[in-house]
Amino acid sequence: VEQTHVSHILIKIDQYEDENIVLSRAQEIRDRLVLGGEDFATLAKNLSADISAANGGDLGWLGPGETVPEFELAMNALNDREISDVIRTQFGFHIIFVHGRRDA
Repeated sequence: VEQTHVSHILIKIDQYEDENIVLSRAQEIRDRLVLGGEDFATLAKNLSADISAANGGDLGWLGPGETVPEFELAMNALNDREISDVIRTQFGFHIIFVHGRRDA
């Protein structure tokens, strides 16, 4: 089974906030990573709404079926050391970073 070592930044969608504003904020964070070269773990610690933020967004090694389908699809499409586009799941907007892969 192939496992992927992955980190993410989660921007939750508040029921009182316009989804397009939240999407724009997520895109700005992605731009800071990709265009500005900022550190993924640092931004995750400071900006992610997920419990993994304390660990720089690190979710560890994940196998098939351990995440929601949209997340898994985006994660599997990335190369090692690549950052995803902003993706939408039931939890909010994610920016995904793949550290590497292994067979387990």
